[in-house]
Amino acid sequence: MESLITVINALLPLLYLGLVVAYARYFYSPSPEMEGRLTVALPGVIAFHLLEMVLRVLFLERFPMANSPEAATALALCLALIYWYLEWQIKVKTTGAFLLALSLLLQIYSSLSISHVGEVADFFANPLFVFHTTSVLLGYTAFFVAAFFGVLYLLLHYQIKTAGFGIVFRRMPPLETLGEMCGKAIIPGFILLSSGILMGIYWRNASFPDDPHFDPKVVLTYAIWVYYLLLALGRLSRRLSGKLLAYGTLIGFVLITLNYLVIRFVVSSFHNFG
Repeated sequence: MESLITVINALLPLLYLGLVVAYARYFYSPSPEMEGRLTVALPGVIAFHLLEMVLRVLFLERFPMANSPEAATALALCLALIYWYLEWQIKVKTTGAFLLALSLLLQIYSSLSISHVGEVADFFANPLFVFHTTSVLLGYTAFFVAAFFGVLYLLLHYQIKTAGFGIVFRRMPPLETLGEMCGKAIIPGFILLSSGILMGIYWRNASFPDDPHFDPKVVLTYAIWVYYLLLALGRLSRRLSGKLLAYGTLIGFVLITLNYLVIRFVVSSFHNFG
C-alpha cells in the first residue's frame, strides 16, 4: 500500500497543474467545450486526492495531519473542495485558476517532503479528534476563500471606479457575483467552524477532563467565531454591502492569521502539537 500511496502522491501535483492550466485557458478563452471538461476534471482530481488521503489513513492508522507536509496536502484538498462547492453553487469557472494554483503549490511542497515515518500523539487516531480537526480546517479554508473573493471584489470595484478595464475586468464575474461567492463561502465556513468547536469541546471533556478549557487558543477561536457570526448575520440579513462584506472577510483572515501566530510563537496552548 505504501508504494501505491507514493505513486498517487507523486501524481497529484501533475493533476493539479493540469487543472490550473485548463482553468487558465478557460479564463482567457472560455468555451462550452472547455467548461464541460472542467466540470468533470475538478471533481475527478478531488476524488483522486480523497483516495490518497483514505489510503494514507488506512496505512498509518491515524489522521494524516501530524506534520507540515501532511497538513499541506490536506489544505490543498480543502481548498479544492470549497472552491468546487462555490463553483457548483454560482456556476462560474473563471476564478478557478487562481485558487487552484495555491492548491498546486501546497501539493508540490507536500509531495516533495512528505514521509510515512515518525511517532505521533495517540489522539491522531481518535475519531473525535479527526472530526474536530477536519471541520475546523474546512471552516478556516472557507474563510480564506471568502477573503480571496473579497480581494477580487475590491480589485474589480477599484477598476470600475478608475475605468481601468483590463483583462481582469473583462474576465472576472460581475461585482454582484463576486459578492455572492464571498458570502456563500462565509456561511458553510461558519457552520463547519461551529461543528468543529462543538466536537472539540466534547472530545476534550471526554479525553482530557482535568485540563482547563479556556486556554489561549480556545479563547481566540471563540473570538473569531463571534466575529464570523456577525459577518454571517450581516450577509443573511443583507445589511452588509458587498464592499463592507469584502473588507470584513479580509479583517477576518487577518484575525485568523494573528491567532495562528500568537499560538505558535507567543503563548503556550494545549493546541501546540504536531
